[in-house]
Amino acid sequence: MSFAKSCLAGTALLSLIAAVPALAQTAPQEVIVTAQKKPEPLSRTPLSVAVVTGEALQATYGHDLKDLQDLTPSLFVISTANEAQTTARLRGVGTVGDNPGLESSVGVVIDGVQRPRTATAMSDLGVIDRVEILKGPQSDVYGKGASAGVIQVVTERPDFKPRADAELTGGNQGLWGASAYVTGALNKQWAGSLYVAGRHRDGQYRVHTGAGPRDQARDNDQNYGSVRGQLLFVPNDRYALRLIADYTQRDEFCCTGTPIVVGPTRAYIDGLATDDGTAVTADPKARNSWSNRSTKQRLVDAGVSAQVDYKVTDTVQLTSVTALRHWDHRNGYDADFTSADIYYRDPNGGFGNRFDTVSEELRLNGKGPKLDWMLGVFLDQEDLTRHDETLYGKDYEAYLSLLLSAGADPSKVSQITGLPVGQSYVQGQGSHDLYQQTERNFAVFGHAQWQLADTWSLQVGGRLNRQNKSLVSHFSNSDSGIACAHATASKSVLCLPWSNPAFNTVTLYQLDGEDAATGSVRLKWQATPTVMAYASWSRGWKGAGFNLDREQRADYSVDPDTSFKAETSQSWELGLKGRYLDGKLALDLAAFDEAFRNFQLNTFLGTTFEPPRVCRRLVGLS
Repeated sequence: MSFAKSCLAGTALLSLIAAVPALAQTAPQEVIVTAQKKPEPLSRTPLSVAVVTGEALQATYGHDLKDLQDLTPSLFVISTANEAQTTARLRGVGTVGDNPGLESSVGVVIDGVQRPRTATAMSDLGVIDRVEILKGPQSDVYGKGASAGVIQVVTERPDFKPRADAELTGGNQGLWGASAYVTGALNKQWAGSLYVAGRHRDGQYRVHTGAGPRDQARDNDQNYGSVRGQLLFVPNDRYALRLIADYTQRDEFCCTGTPIVVGPTRAYIDGLATDDGTAVTADPKARNSWSNRSTKQRLVDAGVSAQVDYKVTDTVQLTSVTALRHWDHRNGYDADFTSADIYYRDPNGGFGNRFDTVSEELRLNGKGPKLDWMLGVFLDQEDLTRHDETLYGKDYEAYLSLLLSAGADPSKVSQITGLPVGQSYVQGQGSHDLYQQTERNFAVFGHAQWQLADTWSLQVGGRLNRQNKSLVSHFSNSDSGIACAHATASKSVLCLPWSNPAFNTVTLYQLDGEDAATGSVRLKWQATPTVMAYASWSRGWKGAGFNLDREQRADYSVDPDTSFKAETSQSWELGLKGRYLDGKLALDLAAFDEAFRNFQLNTFLGTTFEPPRVCRRLVGLS
């Protein structure tokens, strides 16, 4: 397996928060966060943390992670080919989500439960208490997948005081949304809440479908329903149990794209399609796309969790968070993004990802006159199943012929393979692959804060991680890669990975096990009751893994090693937090220097994705 060995350097965008909107709305009341898994005022937390309150998100009609971008500097969340391929970036750093073999650099935690990938957290968040965006490596407290930061969502707990809310929205492009929330006491010890929502929007893109078989003329729509129920059991002042169950189903069309550049091969597409094939001139604002194949997607996200909080003594608390989650996605895909029928993925289940996870975190928090501490263990089991396929459309062979002959001969492929015209790449034939990855994680972690003097304190955190991964990859070609097998020339074009007979009925086995240590050191100075400064160092880690894609060598043989190394990061940070005008003005400033080694980033090579080894450095203010 080949890797780029260059070291990339970059500078993050500079952003200075003169006032935190969430604080300005609630001033002079201070926001309490649990960024370090203990409650503490935001103004005294020695981290760069942005907080979006539930009120602020509701005021902007926000419902999911993408809506947080409007309220949070340096946060960027975007989907690429479909909703299952979603990336979150903090300070410009994030892992492209096109291949589930790569985990997120920005972790997402919802009610104490870590989601395996950013895309698996893209459901309606329900009624929110707050969202905490932690910038920089957080691997000592949150483990792997937090090498660039964490988005922590805290939903509202059931309330013993009865309350009911409802929301109905409408807009252009067929937009409507409805949600309802009710909470209250069931008896003296039990309280419950229920949130239900449904949202719809017509497709934002007008689709030119050519000769089909697609008949859906709109794309990038929204159509889903979501329900979240919670129970809270509080028998006394020492014990609390919180149960959460949620379910979301999406049935949508996503995603076509509008051309931003028209290339020299447009004439070939135009000649093969029954309409223009693609844009004559690029005009993204017109929101036109060309796609003859379906982009129908179905997504199911469901899970249950239980959190137990037990006050062992007046100064020691035990917390347990147990969760089971299921996420399943299937998608159609017009891979050529034109109305010519070149190649595609069918929405019948041949393309999609499924995650089944079980996790348990157990921790003890203690507080003393000079020392606050936390000890914990974390166990996680993740089973990932990925189906992938690339199927030939009726125009695949003709399009390759035009490419190879500079548009002069639509039968060029037949001349190279010696097969009759139309028999080198038969419509509906192609590659069918299955990837089954299992992952087991175990970690022990600790965190302590010493009060060195009245205004000085030192925080030290550490985590020991153990990760084991195994991957079984099954490759097959329904046409046995006949064109490549008969090719006498132009093999770089005729023997692309999905048409390579070397992958006929091939099964690969790969294993990886590694140990990693992460940590942090933070020195805090409470200069005045309203001004705090800190200096910190932290080390992040994201485990090694496997590229869930076909990789072939220069001689067109199968590359049996699709592994890539663990990603590590190191950050130095200086911060200042002040509260002025009786808490009505908040000033949070951080200067940072972050360096990444073996940064896991999928690079599109024109036909496949490959994760290179690179390092990246960022310097900036936030």
